[in-house]
Amino acid sequence: MSKLLCETLKNLTHKSQQIKKNNYLDDFFTGHIFPSVAAVYPLSNRALILIDKDDRILSTVSHDSDLEELDLTNRFFSFSESNSKMHKLMIRYDKANLYLLKNIPTALNSYGYSLLLISESDIPEAFSDLSRMSESLENIAVENEKQNKSHKELLNYLDAVDDGISACDKDGNVTYINSSACKLIGADKEKVIGENLNNPPFKDTILVQIIKSQKPQMDFEYDLYYSGKRSHLMNSAYPVFDDDGKIIGAIDIFRRIKRSYQIASNMAGHRASYEFNDFIGSGPKLQNKINLAKEFSNINKNTLIEGESGTGKDLFSQSIHNFSDRKAGPFVAINCANYPIDLFDSELFGYEEGAFTGAKKGGKSGKFELAEGGTLFLDEIGEMPMQLQAKLLRAIETKQITRLGSNKTITIDVRIIAATNKDLEKMVERKQFREDLYYRLKILYLKLPPLRERREDLYELCEHFIEQINPEMEIPVTGISNEALDLIRSYDWPGNIRQLENILSIAMFMSGGGILEISHLTQAGLECQDGDPYFKKNLEDSSLDILLAALNDNGYNIKQTAEDLGISRNTIYRKMKKYGIERK
Repeated sequence: MSKLLCETLKNLTHKSQQIKKNNYLDDFFTGHIFPSVAAVYPLSNRALILIDKDDRILSTVSHDSDLEELDLTNRFFSFSESNSKMHKLMIRYDKANLYLLKNIPTALNSYGYSLLLISESDIPEAFSDLSRMSESLENIAVENEKQNKSHKELLNYLDAVDDGISACDKDGNVTYINSSACKLIGADKEKVIGENLNNPPFKDTILVQIIKSQKPQMDFEYDLYYSGKRSHLMNSAYPVFDDDGKIIGAIDIFRRIKRSYQIASNMAGHRASYEFNDFIGSGPKLQNKINLAKEFSNINKNTLIEGESGTGKDLFSQSIHNFSDRKAGPFVAINCANYPIDLFDSELFGYEEGAFTGAKKGGKSGKFELAEGGTLFLDEIGEMPMQLQAKLLRAIETKQITRLGSNKTITIDVRIIAATNKDLEKMVERKQFREDLYYRLKILYLKLPPLRERREDLYELCEHFIEQINPEMEIPVTGISNEALDLIRSYDWPGNIRQLENILSIAMFMSGGGILEISHLTQAGLECQDGDPYFKKNLEDSSLDILLAALNDNGYNIKQTAEDLGISRNTIYRKMKKYGIERK
């Protein structure tokens, strides 16, 4: 640009002490749209200037290098009041020609803007050129605003997702993270965006691994470390490529592992969480059953588990699954006693949309489908209605099921473990259970011993439950007396392990901590079995030992002894007479 034009612009503009910050439209026009449109116009010995509603210069484009030395940004034109109201204005100043198209309306800003073309020579088509430029600016601005709005809406949608989402470029710089992800890992969104995942506060991030391997990883457990905090997550991560197949970054989607377990539980009953190592008891009867169950785990055949309530049928079924080749697959449980026949049919085999009143739109997968590739645990199989036993038998024999309301067969790959506290063989004899189904289920058979047949494990079980319950105690229980243990060993435990845990829990809270004694057990509901002479003898011996110890500890003070034992003084006198104890 000639020095004449530079001088003209200096003379027609002035600086202001109060500079208004550009709004989004000003920045958008100044930095992107205006330079792009102006660049295609011949601007040798000319300049094209973008002006805001206050006559402030926002941007200047020219093909002359002189302009680089002239900083016009944020200078103001000094137009007269009458000129400021005109839409098209041609001004001759010295030897320069100025063509001003003022107050150009735009859909993106109610105030509009102005365009100024300054030249050393006349430009007859100047206003038509400026009009075409303004049209181009408007079209591009509107289109970009639509894209920007869509981009913002997409970010809002991603922010509304309950799962965490994050992304980075190929160098590991965080380019996006949604609000849920920030909450999960305890991060500030503004601080995280732009940080590099290879550096602290991050450590061993999956996105960096994905960029290196350029391969996706899906549905895996993952520990994310951020600022020293560990977040246990269920994650899926994917590399991102451009149109030429070159990696440009990575994205992952994650949630807390507990939430993943909850989702799996809602869909499939519950996950298999128990293993054989979780069993308490080193006695030969339990260990023999564990060894047999381990052998069964490696045989992909249906298994029947029989045992009284509270003997651990559910635990054995989960352990068999987790010890088998199907451990990576689902473990789906259904209690056959919990459903009426109509609901049971749809729960087990699923249903199609419209199969019955209240059926979900799109239908619903049954337990067989959810257990695909894994194990289906049929608890309390003896309660299954006879009508459904025939349908279950067909599914086992054909390895196919049909949803309720459908005629389409679905091939299944499921191992069945059935459990019952009833004698199925006798039920078969009484025609209460199908004989053919019984033998289809009893390919492998496990009979669990009741607790009264494995008394050698009682001490270990007591220790385990005491340790398990102690965190809930204000004062922990430190042990169990020999007399109390004899009482426990002499009892038959008709409710088995579940009853033992319940009695110990109550007794511990009633004890207030310390050593667990016979009195605490009896207060918890453990009663003497009159028909058991072994029990009677042990209880009598234990009672005598406890009474003598209490009398000695209290110097034969009857009142104090009665308070310590939680019984009346008359009872103390009666027991002393019974055992021939003389007061000292």
